[in-house]
Amino acid sequence: METLKRYIYAVMALLLLIAVIFLVFVSDSFEEMDDLGATSINREIVGDARSIFPVAQEHIDDVFKLPEEHSIALDDVRAKLISGLNASGSYRPLYEESLRNPQAGGIFYATRIIARCMKVMESSIFGKQTQAPYSPEMDSSRYLEMSEAGDALREKCAAFTSEEISDRHGWSVISSGVAVEDPLISAMKALGSNYDFTDVEKLRLQVNEIIRLRDPFLIDEVRRRMALVREPETGKFGYQFSGKFYSVDSEVNVNHALYLLPCGLGMQCDKNEFDVAIKCAAAGECYSGREDYVRKMMTSDTDALEKTLALYEEMVEAVKSGDQTKFLN
Repeated sequence: METLKRYIYAVMALLLLIAVIFLVFVSDSFEEMDDLGATSINREIVGDARSIFPVAQEHIDDVFKLPEEHSIALDDVRAKLISGLNASGSYRPLYEESLRNPQAGGIFYATRIIARCMKVMESSIFGKQTQAPYSPEMDSSRYLEMSEAGDALREKCAAFTSEEISDRHGWSVISSGVAVEDPLISAMKALGSNYDFTDVEKLRLQVNEIIRLRDPFLIDEVRRRMALVREPETGKFGYQFSGKFYSVDSEVNVNHALYLLPCGLGMQCDKNEFDVAIKCAAAGECYSGREDYVRKMMTSDTDALEKTLALYEEMVEAVKSGDQTKFLN
């Protein structure tokens, strides 16, 4: 009977883990830069997964252990995956290459492609129309930008079937990633399944693994949690970096700095970057890149902007150098 219970707990833990990871991929909104509060944080990280199998939470760490070391021999393969996700054109070749290289983080990349294309294909702008909707009141240059962004996004996802771009297939791919201990999935799982933002020591260990892997697309997926803590006294969320605590409404916009962080680590952040392109195509909010977005969001306070950009550069240097004394410290 005891053996049966342990087996049931293990299965339930696996299902909870898959739910948490996949929800992190597909729950991102088009508005990446909203101010953080307790409600939005809980929705983004946990979603409904926590209530699916509550009994399994305490058994997750017993079933899955974060690998202590990952082979550096696969670095060149991961560099190829990073380059592929940055490139223009169809995601299909990269998707197939990713599935062939799970130990290099390929399952993470494959699932990210699925989540991106789900956003594209579920939108009426991309899935049912061949052009952005035109209005006589719309500036012609803005219409052209929206149309080009939509065309580029459709091209990325056109080679996939509806079955491949689905929740069910995404869960299946995530499950295979867990099974082979995809290092990026494992690192994201460890950080994503930690609901206690007051346990800074545990969070720090998990963020240190993210820093060690140094993958820009993994960092883009978990960036908000890399410095996020909750004050035990007030229960309010804020950011801890390099000896300073920043509230979510601080003059220095840590959220913006984290939004730029992957750009300094190898992720292409011009107008063709997925988040920038989908903002343009779906909402008509078109920018030349992530930094252009941040600059325009903070144009009314140049001093705060410069401090935010300086913080971003300090974060980039910390990750590049492997400095584990900055985030959450």
